[in-house]
Amino acid sequence: MASFLHLQRRDLCKICLMYREKTLATGEVYHVYNRGAHKAAIFLESSDYARLQQLLFLANDSCPINMRDLRAKYRGCDPNSIFQEEVPDRSLVEVLAYALMPNHIHIILRQKTENGIAIYMRKVATAYSMYFNTKYNHSGTIFQGPYKSRHVDTGDYLRWVLAYVAANPID
Repeated sequence: MASFLHLQRRDLCKICLMYREKTLATGEVYHVYNRGAHKAAIFLESSDYARLQQLLFLANDSCPINMRDLRAKYRGCDPNSIFQEEVPDRSLVEVLAYALMPNHIHIILRQKTENGIAIYMRKVATAYSMYFNTKYNHSGTIFQGPYKSRHVDTGDYLRWVLAYVAANPID
């Protein structure tokens, strides 16, 4: 068994990205989705939905997210002020649509940089898992494995998937 101790973090990220079944192309649109481990709820309170919405916005930058610093900076302010004040400099993806359901998420993304969706989804999932585990004194995985994606390769499919994601919360 090979040892990964000698590899730097960026090298490990490259190795992780190699394990994806398919490469996601820059400039293309993808339907990305995941659900809670064992189909369990990943949103238990309205504040959980709000946290993931913030992460969908904040993770869209090549810089790391530091929620502790952001909470200190915006303490006492309207939580929505973060959306006006924090503007990603180097966005990884375009978020075209999303739906947050009690036990799963759907996001329609256009990849803007190489490996942008993989980096973005890793940041979102890691940050949300850390938040959830801390808040609910939970340990272990929150999501059921890595996210799944489907290439949106035609205009008809794009119209269908946008309608599907928008209607998903109605059921």
